[in-house]
Amino acid sequence: MFNTSQFWDGRAATLEEQAKSPILNPIEMGMKSPDDVVAKIKAMPRYREAFERVFGREVNFDDIARALASYERTQVSFDSPFDHYIAGEGGAISDSARRGWKIFNGSGHCISCHAFSRERPLFTDNGFHNVGVSSSAALARNATAMSAGRGGSTNLDKLATDSGMSDLGRYLVTHQPSDIGAFRTPDLRNLLVTQPYFHDGSAATLWEVVDHFNRGGVRNPYLDRAIVPLDLSRSDEDDLIAFLATLTSPEYSEAAKAEYDRQYRISRVAVSGR
Repeated sequence: MFNTSQFWDGRAATLEEQAKSPILNPIEMGMKSPDDVVAKIKAMPRYREAFERVFGREVNFDDIARALASYERTQVSFDSPFDHYIAGEGGAISDSARRGWKIFNGSGHCISCHAFSRERPLFTDNGFHNVGVSSSAALARNATAMSAGRGGSTNLDKLATDSGMSDLGRYLVTHQPSDIGAFRTPDLRNLLVTQPYFHDGSAATLWEVVDHFNRGGVRNPYLDRAIVPLDLSRSDEDDLIAFLATLTSPEYSEAAKAEYDRQYRISRVAVSGR
């Protein structure tokens, strides 16, 4: 609910607009038209009656989107161990996590994009950045095709999910060269139950994510100037991830602990195999 735009490329301005797209996208829910969606909901008496009671009218596609967006706005996370720590409970997080918080604000350069303040504790600047996930060759090829009018569709949802051009990111929306390969900064809360990571799901663990930034990403002409090699040690990386784990809501703590342990084991195997 705190995003200033929706989707990785920001092509939807509101939650209501975003909610419609996956329903109609052929590689997601695949409904053929808004009328088909309305007919499906109307065929369920419980939904039909609820819509008439809440909105005072028959089911329609806009109200379906309003209902979905209203639910999404209830999914707010501000009761994590870190929130207790920042409120003054010094023992709410581990020594490792406290070291990680310092790295997050310092040598890790994380806070430059994953902005945090007591007034806006969201861990995002709501901006768009090329963090070096996509290869330079792919970005150049797709940008050339797009600028030459060979994107194949003016439908942003289709371009972003079904054209092979999704790596262009924000550029699909703005057509500004500075936005090639740039994606919205995600917030960091509940990371351990929202894997895999990056816009393309190319990182399976947080250790892979941190290692990516530690190496300075994949170099490309559009890389954000803030993305540089960090020279973090293995213990620094572990501390940083220990901090990220403290951003977990209480209701997900058990699942997040299991996922942390799983990712940690994978990371140790990866290190020993180098």
